[in-house]
Amino acid sequence: ADPATVEMLVEELSSPDDLRVLYAIDMLATLDKRQLRTPLLLRHDSPAVRARALRTLDPARWSALGAWTAAAVERMLGDENADVRAAAMQALAVVRREEASTLMQRYLDDPEPRVAATAAVVLADSGGGVDETAAEATLSALINDSREAAAPARREAAAALARVRNPRFRRLLVPL
Repeated sequence: ADPATVEMLVEELSSPDDLRVLYAIDMLATLDKRQLRTPLLLRHDSPAVRARALRTLDPARWSALGAWTAAAVERMLGDENADVRAAAMQALAVVRREEASTLMQRYLDDPEPRVAATAAVVLADSGGGVDETAAEATLSALINDSREAAAPARREAAAALARVRNPRFRRLLVPL
């Protein structure tokens, strides 16, 4: 953890090579230097970097980072990458000091299918009967909307089901 090593790791955070950035994020966390990571990582081109940056944000620093970071994380709920969306939901739960399932329940009715499907994935594997039932209802609604305009929502539901480990949800693949 000498200053030269820490400085080199901070410089690596700006690399276009996502593997180098991921390594720097992990090493700074290992050295307990999380505060040296920049919130700008939330805008990195690599979805893996954005997701890792979200997962490793220090909740104690959120108030110091201000509303900009919270707004950036909320925008990430609509990210194209499912891992980033899931990490954003988890980060918001931590920031808002809410139970993850309570926060996810609110997003099940989101008009953006990506957001609703991501919330359903988190709840589907939560182990809670009520949460699983709500997740199943949301995914079923997305799947059963047979309008042509709803095709993207069905694709989101299919992609979401690929991420669910709970065997209860496998039967939802049949209508797709």
